[in-house]
Amino acid sequence: MQYFTGSKAHNIRTRTIAVHLGLKLSEYGLFETDGGNRVASRSEDEVYARLGLPWIPPTLREDRGEIEAGLRGGLPEVVTERGIRGDLHTHTDLTDGLTPLEEMVAAAAERGYAYYAVTDHAPNLYMQRMTDEKILAQRRQVRSLDGKYHGMRLLHGTELDNGPEGEVD
Repeated sequence: MQYFTGSKAHNIRTRTIAVHLGLKLSEYGLFETDGGNRVASRSEDEVYARLGLPWIPPTLREDRGEIEAGLRGGLPEVVTERGIRGDLHTHTDLTDGLTPLEEMVAAAAERGYAYYAVTDHAPNLYMQRMTDEKILAQRRQVRSLDGKYHGMRLLHGTELDNGPEGEVD
């Protein structure tokens, strides 16, 4: 897994570290250069440890300072789904989404979101069937639901399209 995740540049760096340690890193594991004995291959943790590094999450494997940060004990914390506090761009079935507003708000509350924004298309994108009346009614609906789902803050906005002269809907 370690060999096939992250960027090519990160892979080159870890292979270079292996070479300086008298080792060879490949998709099959980490091996002694002399004799070819396998020294690590069961887990990413094992491979990184044998290279003198902490485990580096796949999303950080870009050769943009993660090796140095790992050696200093300063790898950043990776955002996980549990760390997401809300969503600021969603579309309901009022335009090109598939689900009604109430169901989307309930699903956001189930995820434990602190905030949730409904941002359907503005009326100038005619194919989306939005009108000023519909969007104002949706705003009233959002305001009426605000705070009713575990105190989750509901926000209302629109996705605006830019016109040829830079004007917005």
